Amino acid sequence: MKIFHKYIAAIILLLTANTYCPAQIKPLHIGDTIPNLTITKLINYPAPSLKLSDFKGKLLILDFWFTHCGSCIETFPKNYALEQKYKGRLQFLLVDDKNSRDKVAQIQNFFSRHQLPIYDVPSVMEDTVLCAYFPHHTCPHCVWLKDNVVQAITDAEDVNDQNIARMLNHQNVPMEVKNDIRTDPSMPFFVDKNGGDSPPFIYRSILTAYDSGLEGMNGLLENDKGLVNEIQFVDYPKLSLYRMAYPEYGGFPYSRIIYNVANPPDYDLVDSMQHKSWRLRNCFVYEATFPPRSKKEALQIMRSDLDHYFHLSLDTVVREVPCWVLRLADGQKPVPVAASLKSETNLFERDGSLVYFKNKPLDDLVRALEIDLKTPVVDETHYTDNITLSLPQSRVIDENEWIASLKKQGFTLRKEKRKIKFLVLSEPNP
Repeated sequence: MKIFHKYIAAIILLLTANTYCPAQIKPLHIGDTIPNLTITKLINYPAPSLKLSDFKGKLLILDFWFTHCGSCIETFPKNYALEQKYKGRLQFLLVDDKNSRDKVAQIQNFFSRHQLPIYDVPSVMEDTVLCAYFPHHTCPHCVWLKDNVVQAITDAEDVNDQNIARMLNHQNVPMEVKNDIRTDPSMPFFVDKNGGDSPPFIYRSILTAYDSGLEGMNGLLENDKGLVNEIQFVDYPKLSLYRMAYPEYGGFPYSRIIYNVANPPDYDLVDSMQHKSWRLRNCFVYEATFPPRSKKEALQIMRSDLDHYFHLSLDTVVREVPCWVLRLADGQKPVPVAASLKSETNLFERDGSLVYFKNKPLDDLVRALEIDLKTPVVDETHYTDNITLSLPQSRVIDENEWIASLKKQGFTLRKEKRKIKFLVLSEPNP
């Protein structure tokens, strides 16, 4: 009898150790209870395994992510600060889906390259079970658990001090449920259950407000003869839509755009795009389907559709303005770059670290300078080789710090006047 009980105990232990079959798991919703799973494939955790019940009494936030998700990584400093503020009451657990592009070695390499405390977060690797309980198609995707009961399913923006304080104090926390909708990008939206039904049509064009859960393929879709028969852009700002419709105006960096508009912040893609309230007001879903035609004709349809609603106009102008001029320092040359060095940068991780460029073209440096200095940068180095260098912290705007850092690495940066070609965006006169 004792031997029989030992076998039963062993079977139960195996069933709790991540042996759930994802195909048999039913997705959970707010108010549901998740089984007390045992998770073993971990990194940044002091034990070889964990149970969800180990966090009893704490607010546990499952943060679904992957290493190529810049939006996910941008939340690390905020989440770290929240966890420190509510130490012992709040715990983040990163979850990397096995269906993402990440492998165990890639995840381990990511954390080994980032030694700041904000990256010291337990992470589940190659998960299948948690993703089956909480299916999603976009990241970050956050699931709030308290004593294994689902409290909320949100995007990263709702993970903030106010909502966490209210949740910990057992107060009502009204948050929108993040409900991702999978669509087939090769088909029009709302056709054959692809987001809803619609009668047959020859031509269709739609423009809707921002929809955070809608998945699509941004761009022009071609048939097997190379003709365009559909255009899709999901959650694009109106300026970006116009630049797609007018490719000749697409190459201007945002520091070289003049806004003849009533409210310029409505077009600020650099700093405002990260705020959900801004996206709700200024981003749109656009789709057009029509009989196959050339790319030029397809873009004419898109321009006409946009003008029906926005009535914006694009033009160019040349002005002499103060700008930053990048040159090689007298008597200096940048350190040569080994051709075997892997080309990479952490420019878009925005975690407060020093920014590095490894074996990257000089154009990437110019774009980074224009983003942070918010002023045109003119390259007069005549330097064509790739560069490797480090820069001050991203999003920390200190002109003297940029100048000193670049000078040590063979470049000068001076404020001078130059004639610059600008893109001019105009709204119609009232």
